[in-house]
Amino acid sequence: MCLPSRLLNLIGELGKCKKLIPEKTHIFDYPPEIMDPLCRSKTVIVISSFLPCYLNLYLDLSKRGIKVSLVLEKIIYRKLISDCRNELKGYINIENQLLFVCEDKIELASYIISNQNITFSMISKDGRCYNHEILSIGRWYN
Repeated sequence: MCLPSRLLNLIGELGKCKKLIPEKTHIFDYPPEIMDPLCRSKTVIVISSFLPCYLNLYLDLSKRGIKVSLVLEKIIYRKLISDCRNELKGYINIENQLLFVCEDKIELASYIISNQNITFSMISKDGRCYNHEILSIGRWYN
């Protein structure tokens, strides 16, 4: 997997990490090791370089009163508008939910940061995204 050098220099700050590789029958499901802390969080930040297939998850978290900020690359935002307009409207219309559009390239596949954990997915050197997650559990911010 390809980790940008400026992030590689900070990897030790994550503490103990766990690599999560889903079984074939759960390839599109978030594992409980990610879901349980997310559902206990007060704030979640999602940074994604690909179309978020979990937009309904972020909607559900928002409806539970969890503040969710979604950061997307501009090209992904445009795709989301064309393919998932109603879900996006539903997300935007929930109070205190934020959507940011990033002009710069996001170098990892995705990050999910909460006050309970940090999860990120990487892109391989050949540009492929695998459904493997790196999870670090701990209190990250309030």
